Amino acid sequence: MLTVSLFGSTAAQWIYATLRIRNDGTTAIPLADLTMRYWYTYDTTPVVAQADMCLYSMPAGLCGNITRSWAAVTPARTNADFYYQIGFNAAAGNINAGATTEFQVGFHKNDWTNFTQTNDYSYNAATAFTTTTKVTAYRVGVLVYGTEPL
Repeated sequence: MLTVSLFGSTAAQWIYATLRIRNDGTTAIPLADLTMRYWYTYDTTPVVAQADMCLYSMPAGLCGNITRSWAAVTPARTNADFYYQIGFNAAAGNINAGATTEFQVGFHKNDWTNFTQTNDYSYNAATAFTTTTKVTAYRVGVLVYGTEPL
């Protein structure tokens, strides 16, 4: 089982998420088996491309092995018409039993229009790590942690 903790920021043009994943199980999990989804509302039309970056990771160097993409949610769900998906390539290695890994990612719209984060399903205004079930985690495509928006 996994536990996901999050804290965010209130930046208007960027959505930042600092995520901590904990392996609560008894065996190592290949990070390449995992994906996480941060659910949000796009807030403006038309939809334009988005860009992102990984700001830091623990262990160091993990940013280079994190994959990221966006998907429109059709039909839209409550407080979520998009999700930002975070995954890992094989070189990311494993997360051992009882271990944690953390990283910070951020993304913005290429036209720099603002997000309204307070209406985003996954948004968390906490300034320190807080366990959340609103960022979902999947192992080989199967939901293993969290609750998707309805």
